[in-house]
Amino acid sequence: MFIPPDSVVFDFIFATFLTLSLPFVGIAMLYAFAGRFNFDRLEIFTYGAGIGILFYAVIGSIVGNIPSHQQAVAIALIIGINTIAAVYWSKVKLFAQLKTDTTLSVTTAWSAWLLLILICITISHATIKFPDDLFDGPYVFKNHNLHVKVQTITGHLPADNYLPYLVEEYFLRGISFQDEHPILPGQEVTNRPILMALVAIPFRAALDPPPRQNSPLPKFQYVGALWPDVGTLGEDRYFRQFLVVGIVLNAMFILGAALLFKSFGLTREFTVAGLLLLVINPYFISQVIFTWPKALAAFYILLAIHTLSVRGWPAMAGLFAALAYLSHPYAVVFAGSFAVYLGYQVKNNTLSYRQLIHYGGAFSVVVAPWFIWTKFILKLPSDLIAQNLFNGGSLVNTAWVRIPNLYLLVSPRFLEIFPFNGDQILQASLVCIPGAIGILFFAQAYAGCQQYFAEHKFLILYGILVPGLLLVMIFSTPSVPALHGFQAIFPILILLSMKWMQNRTSSRALLFLVIIQLTVNIALLGARADTLGIFNTRQVAAIGAVADPQEVMVSKNDGLVLLSAWLTCATVKA
Repeated sequence: MFIPPDSVVFDFIFATFLTLSLPFVGIAMLYAFAGRFNFDRLEIFTYGAGIGILFYAVIGSIVGNIPSHQQAVAIALIIGINTIAAVYWSKVKLFAQLKTDTTLSVTTAWSAWLLLILICITISHATIKFPDDLFDGPYVFKNHNLHVKVQTITGHLPADNYLPYLVEEYFLRGISFQDEHPILPGQEVTNRPILMALVAIPFRAALDPPPRQNSPLPKFQYVGALWPDVGTLGEDRYFRQFLVVGIVLNAMFILGAALLFKSFGLTREFTVAGLLLLVINPYFISQVIFTWPKALAAFYILLAIHTLSVRGWPAMAGLFAALAYLSHPYAVVFAGSFAVYLGYQVKNNTLSYRQLIHYGGAFSVVVAPWFIWTKFILKLPSDLIAQNLFNGGSLVNTAWVRIPNLYLLVSPRFLEIFPFNGDQILQASLVCIPGAIGILFFAQAYAGCQQYFAEHKFLILYGILVPGLLLVMIFSTPSVPALHGFQAIFPILILLSMKWMQNRTSSRALLFLVIIQLTVNIALLGARADTLGIFNTRQVAAIGAVADPQEVMVSKNDGLVLLSAWLTCATVKA
């Protein structure tokens, strides 16, 4: 029976294939090159999934740079790499080696990964009402296409979810990054490494390759200037295929979290509780469905933390830190934090200089192709640091702004909202630690940082405090650090919360608190859905009956605008 490619069922099947293929290919490669190590089963699965991404990115770079027959080549390479992996699995009898009682942790992690994916895909198919004012700043494009709908669903986030899709389209359509730049107003491709785009390319090419662009892109006017009209590339038919891949990749942070939960001593019930708090979580749902690759970077950061703190493998940590950077540049603060830790260990004679060199060498080798491509081939500037670190304001305000940004991050600002408004409370909870961790669990997370600092100094100091403070220090304007790099920190805080409770709380008390927190999370998601009109079946029918969705003008969304600093023409680059 034929399944329409734009249906939720097709997306579920496509996503499930990805969750199987990525680790399947990666595990084969992991065993081929590192089979001598005695990996734990969950390590095999999680590390394998991370390496599988790398191999699909290589395929994407091949498919994206050939001028014709992209679909045939993509299909052949996807089938070929999975066939080679299957032959290797059979040859070395990997199924028999991995079939043990300890695979329950793998099943739990994979199930949490898939559940989060299915939740996000379902939300992306919901019919919503758009605000009547698609205002400048977040809304570069004033239409009701799928990528704009995702912006609205997630609370008027900027058009960054469109960036990796555009990179994918530029490659597949043969559009020159040098001739048609910037790829978004104020954003050059050099500002955002392209790992997610490369992984998506072979699947987009195999399913439905777009036509080649044989003429220059038209121009459109935005904030008083003319820009390449990349909005013409954003057909829902194409963006939907990219969105599924992006959701699968972003949701992989749950695998890194599961690995850390197990490695740092959480029992099965506390691991499941922690994973549920991550999966049914408005913050992480929004970060996964919104396809800026920050959650994908978090996945690799969590793997790097595991390799350093549990395994003590600097070279592999360098590899994972580099892949995190190639996902999103905020990962550089974590890579730097890990380098400081290794340097301190060398100074104390607990590590050799050779191990520090292994870390730096692996990191440098993996990121080198990106810098060669952007600096020497494209020769395009990168101003991402300048956009955020330098704002031309007074010295006092430049210093002071970091204090309110930090306060916004660590305090439960959603408790200040009055009168009660569920959607505004949800929006405010997405930009602070107490909201992202959960109102019933953030105090335990803070207590865990203090309680276990000596025992887990690397995890807390170099995985939370140092990179967290660096992320706060980056922004010289009012900003929301929780959205810009804390995707990797929040799972660690939930780990510490669960560990603190595990030593002090009964299973019944845990179950009671988890049920209440999940009920609160679902209620807040329901309030957002109500604001978006998802429950209004009459409105859905009316929208479906109108030929031009732009003609449907509804009441303005009263939800809190998260990124108010980005709403003026003067700060469109932020």
